[in-house]
Amino acid sequence: MLGKCTRTGLVILLILLVGGGLFAAVQGFLAVEAFDGVQVYVNGEKKGITVGGSCVLMLDPGSYQITLEKEGYSSTRQTMIIKANESTSLKVDMRKPEVKGEAMDAEDKTMVLGQKTGTVEIRSLPFRDADIHINGVNYGKTDRRLRNMPVGQIKVEVTYKGNRLVEEFIVKENSTIQLLANYVKEPAQIIQLFEPKSRTKLMMDTVCSITIYDYPFQNVFDEAFARLSEIESKMSFHIDTSEIAAINNAAGRGPVRVSADTYQVIKKAIEMAIISDGAFDPTIGPLVKAWGIGENSPRKPSPEEIDSLLPLIDYHKVILDDEKSTVELSYRGMMLDLGGIVKGYAADEVAKVLSEHGIEKAIINFGGSIFAMGTRLDGTLWRIGIQNPEAERGKHMMIVGLQDLALDTTGSYERYFELDGEVYHHILDTQTGYPVDTTIASVSISTSKSFIADALSTAVYSLTLDKGMSLVDSLDGVEAVFIDDYRRVYLSEGFYRGKIEYTLSDTQFAVVQQ
Repeated sequence: MLGKCTRTGLVILLILLVGGGLFAAVQGFLAVEAFDGVQVYVNGEKKGITVGGSCVLMLDPGSYQITLEKEGYSSTRQTMIIKANESTSLKVDMRKPEVKGEAMDAEDKTMVLGQKTGTVEIRSLPFRDADIHINGVNYGKTDRRLRNMPVGQIKVEVTYKGNRLVEEFIVKENSTIQLLANYVKEPAQIIQLFEPKSRTKLMMDTVCSITIYDYPFQNVFDEAFARLSEIESKMSFHIDTSEIAAINNAAGRGPVRVSADTYQVIKKAIEMAIISDGAFDPTIGPLVKAWGIGENSPRKPSPEEIDSLLPLIDYHKVILDDEKSTVELSYRGMMLDLGGIVKGYAADEVAKVLSEHGIEKAIINFGGSIFAMGTRLDGTLWRIGIQNPEAERGKHMMIVGLQDLALDTTGSYERYFELDGEVYHHILDTQTGYPVDTTIASVSISTSKSFIADALSTAVYSLTLDKGMSLVDSLDGVEAVFIDDYRRVYLSEGFYRGKIEYTLSDTQFAVVQQ
């Protein structure tokens, strides 16, 4: 069990990422709401203390005896039921015996009758006993909620064992600013926290979600999704006015000049085709269209139709001109389909937009192409789960820790259809024209660029285990998790060396040496 205390309104940082088989560990949340300094015990064991009016704990599903205590107050005891992926609230009004002549709390000493005021909440990590001064006045130690602060600019000083941090902030009327003196990060600094916010849209034939944890301003989401829309309009296989459609329509008839975006993605796709010896091939378009898997009317093409299309699947027949930024398909009927790489490119581009706005902590999830920006607010790694390929969506078998890394999973369970009792998945073999025949259930790739992870997960899935692992180990900064049909897990060298933290969360699976 893992407890994490937070101020009122902060969302638990363990996120749920369901697209493409990636999501966080399945636990439940207990949100205790009380005044500051209430100690929270779970089954007799101290698990946290309320800060800023609340304490949020992450607990495994089950029944718990919750006890709340604070010196001078009557203790409270209650049984709570925690359910997976649900939040349970416990609001407590602890009573204190009446005391005559009680001194005014330090939180209120700045109040002036008739003056406009706001609230300042200050906490510190990794400890909670740093000294607070605001505009030269001592306000005790962290963590504190200071009400009735006059509106306007304030100078905040937080000091711990001689390490003094100073920043200026603006207090607004009837609002709360949340500050964190973060001594975990180097250099230490005081930062303003905001409520995490998400925006989700259906784009690029998948669910695209952006969650921002440090500065989630509306205009940032607007710009991020505008960039995503721009990429989709240029590179969608299904939009008639896209640059990809223009290239495909001109196949066998001449080159087409394209934007820098489209040219860059096509060039990288060809590079991925070369290093995978065609296991990933952006000219897969004719086969994708013939099968129609993931569309409204999937079908199984006849052997004769597949044989007629296979000669059109050949990345060698894509002609690129760097000087003119033109792309040409050598023969009529050829088609580019960038579906296996463009979501990763889009995730990287959106990450750039967020970075330009000073955002350091976010999760970008475009249909399973995940990019984990920075760390969680407490400085720890994002914990991302890998889907159990045998279970319903939302059941994980491994959890990995990520910071500024992408994670992309490809598996036969993602898109498929059944015909005459046989299952046909969406990952097509560029050599046979049929879905890849393999004992590999899924492959997850982690690297610093979603662009690369997206293409490599498809390529490596299409190769044998030996060839796929050899390819991964030959590339700098690339790691992989292979899961086969027998619940065996194969890891690349970086996992064994501890470069990426991981935990098996399902005992039915076992890591084996290749």
